Amino acid sequence: MNKQILHIPRGRTMAEIQRNADAVLSNYGGPDLEYGGPDLEYDGGYDDFVDFEGPAVSFANEVETGRRITISIQNKGEGAPRQSIMLFASHASTAVVEGNNSLGGVNVVVNGKPKAIGNIQAFVKNNPLRCLGFKFDSDNIAQNSETAIIRPQSPFRNLEDETIAFDDFTKPTDFRDKMILVPRPFQLDDQTDFIFGVAAGTTVNITFYFGAALNKAKALHKKAKAASGVMSPQNRLIQ
Repeated sequence: MNKQILHIPRGRTMAEIQRNADAVLSNYGGPDLEYGGPDLEYDGGYDDFVDFEGPAVSFANEVETGRRITISIQNKGEGAPRQSIMLFASHASTAVVEGNNSLGGVNVVVNGKPKAIGNIQAFVKNNPLRCLGFKFDSDNIAQNSETAIIRPQSPFRNLEDETIAFDDFTKPTDFRDKMILVPRPFQLDDQTDFIFGVAAGTTVNITFYFGAALNKAKALHKKAKAASGVMSPQNRLIQ
């Protein structure tokens, strides 16, 4: 990686020094390249705050974390209409809960596996988590025409939704016409709503595949372990 050196000749004014520093040190690359674009030397593997599991040790093989959950949604009430299900909610919204949910006067049943959905909902609010994509199967072909919405939230301004149309991921060669894989990465956190559309009178099972997490709790463990070599015997509680 090329490194630039900031030269500060004598006699320069503070304004000139600032302009020179901005030209050399700024790494801002626009709204889509906040950190100046991809860093070919960074893979997250030695970043204490980035947490992987299983065989995954960096972003290079992030797909191997083995982190997955399945959420079942039953929109089966009498005359049940199409529903927009808030599976993951930001600080500005409220998500569905495990079990029965009354949505528009209709009972919608939501269940998570291997643990109740509240566990993963609480986790992503404290630990931003990358979702690498999801797949679903249903008992209704109409589900294939539904959508999911990724809705970023800000207390300062309105942000634009992103819509994932499930039809975009169907293939004429698919043998299971009620199963769709959506390999679309996105992030779940306390600033993002994830809304999943469910067709009228439909049961759908969604499996989410997760990658890296920004895990502050594990980061502190790693940092304390790394610092253990400088901890003196006096740095312990004694009776």
